[in-house]
Amino acid sequence: MPPINITGKSLKFWRDALNIYLQYLKKHSLPGNTVIGDEAEKVGHSFRRITEELRETHRKGHEGFDFDASFSDQCFSLVKALLPFLKKQYERERDKIVQSGAPTQATESIDSKLLELERIIAWPIWERVKSYDLINENLLPEEERLSPPVPLIINNHDGIVAFGNHNIIVQENHSSASEELQKLIEAIRKSELPQSTKGEAEAEIITIEAQLAKKQPDKTIIQRAFFGLKTLLVGGELLGLAVNVHTVLHALGLL
Repeated sequence: MPPINITGKSLKFWRDALNIYLQYLKKHSLPGNTVIGDEAEKVGHSFRRITEELRETHRKGHEGFDFDASFSDQCFSLVKALLPFLKKQYERERDKIVQSGAPTQATESIDSKLLELERIIAWPIWERVKSYDLINENLLPEEERLSPPVPLIINNHDGIVAFGNHNIIVQENHSSASEELQKLIEAIRKSELPQSTKGEAEAEIITIEAQLAKKQPDKTIIQRAFFGLKTLLVGGELLGLAVNVHTVLHALGLL
């Protein structure tokens, strides 16, 4: 796709739409289901690209201004598929507020978001964007009707083990790295970081774990994801744990 003229405000809707899918994939990354790990890696790449642009607009103080940005065809397709889910999520939040009997002023913020989101969904550019086949067309919690994951027979002699909170299958010789990643993500979840930053950090970790599931991990993907992870963690225990991850990955020849 050619560069698109967009605002930081619109990009936040894009990011939040992709985050719905990322959270769904994280929740359902079951042992043996490498399809979900691969999908999380693809979605995480687009999520990071959007986040990079958001950081740049924030750094320049241009959140409310138009600017040109380039995104992959896959990113456009994902956003097109996921914006309706974000709209449905806002509508559910609004319904809950109304049902609670709260004053109408309480829905004004969501009403404003819905109007902006409907404007984005109506952009003519989406007509030129290819559709994207999501793993499941029912991503929001109340709608889940998951088929059982395709089973994978694990042969311990092949050096494959199930490991980590995300239950992604990793190569046994990479398990030390997965252990350090799990320590880091548990600390992130308990930290005072903003929820958006926690989500970004977990997306980077899933990307790394997806590579650890392969006999020949892509070092470039791991390096890019680790750099993104490190930039999210500022000082203290979290950065120390990230250094531990770096040490193990480096010893394995993956950084």
